[in-house]
Amino acid sequence: MTDTLCQLSDGIKNMLGIDEVDLDRPLSQIGVDSLNVVEMIIICQQVYTNILDYDAINIDENTTVREIDSQMNSLMPLPA
Repeated sequence: MTDTLCQLSDGIKNMLGIDEVDLDRPLSQIGVDSLNVVEMIIICQQVYTNILDYDAINIDENTTVREIDSQMNSLMPLPA
């Protein structure tokens, strides 16, 4: 598991007050509702600090934690 994926998973576990997160289950199945999505974006901003355009994030009830990590990493600028 990548460092960012681990941090994202930990943030979601903390937000939901749970011990484990299945990285490949849709958010709706792990207990994330529409109100939590705003909190998740804040978690993403804390974990993925190099992203310039957080508006490009596409999260819905069918998105998995692993897909969010992949999206975030693809939005990060390439190292110079």
